[in-house]
Amino acid sequence: MLIVIQKRLTRTISTAAACLILTLGITSFSAVSAQSINVGGPSDCDSNAVIRCGAHSTGELMSSYQSSSYAHNVYNSFGITSDNMGTLSSNNVMGKVTNKGNVYVDGNSSPVAKNAMTAGRQNMAGSTTMSAGGDTFYKRPASVSMHSASLPAYVSMKNGTFQYAILASCGNPVSATPIAPPQAPPTPPTPTPPPAPTPTPAPPTPPAPTQEQSQTQTVVVTTPAVVTTPAPPQPVTQPAATVLPNTGPVGAAGLFGLTSVAGYFGYRRYLTWRKL
Repeated sequence: MLIVIQKRLTRTISTAAACLILTLGITSFSAVSAQSINVGGPSDCDSNAVIRCGAHSTGELMSSYQSSSYAHNVYNSFGITSDNMGTLSSNNVMGKVTNKGNVYVDGNSSPVAKNAMTAGRQNMAGSTTMSAGGDTFYKRPASVSMHSASLPAYVSMKNGTFQYAILASCGNPVSATPIAPPQAPPTPPTPTPPPAPTPTPAPPTPPAPTQEQSQTQTVVVTTPAVVTTPAPPQPVTQPAATVLPNTGPVGAAGLFGLTSVAGYFGYRRYLTWRKL
């Protein structure tokens, strides 16, 4: 009875584990496929392809990688880890690799890497034999194995710097020397203007000199005394002598009397004048 219960319990655990693994696998694949990157181009189904006929979406590439130990070993030798493959959709962009060894991302006319090296299953002139995990592969410049001018690729970029690439047509890995993106010229610092000098106040303007001079001028006007000069005495006009008629003695006495009266009045007038 105990043996039967143990067998049933073991069978139940095995079934549950198988279901869990299947569920995780479907969920993981669905997550990758939901953000799948599709890359066009030819498919190389020859014996040199690391993944036969290549992979034209990140979901297809992840599935082929998980099912191939050979791809694991070759990719590891190129620094492409399982963690890298788990982030294909988020860290990879579409691009191309040229037979001159340059790597480009779509929409960029400048290469992001140069001196590209790739690897394949077949040995070619100019190749270097490599071994990893018991598998042998051959590493060579892209110009040796690429007959086309360029091939589409998944290009991994991190912070704008090239990491690795995988050719979509054959799954062959690519390593290359990253090219630093051109740096924008630094913005020159804004010149700091020198501090404005503190203006020195102008000295106060001295007041205009005021000349005060008191001048006193006394003008003495001396008016000369008016001296009244008495008019000179008017000459007394003496009456003309009257020729007395020859009347005789009586006539002479009358004439003398008249002359005496006139002399008297003339003398009085003289005296009056002298008093003035």
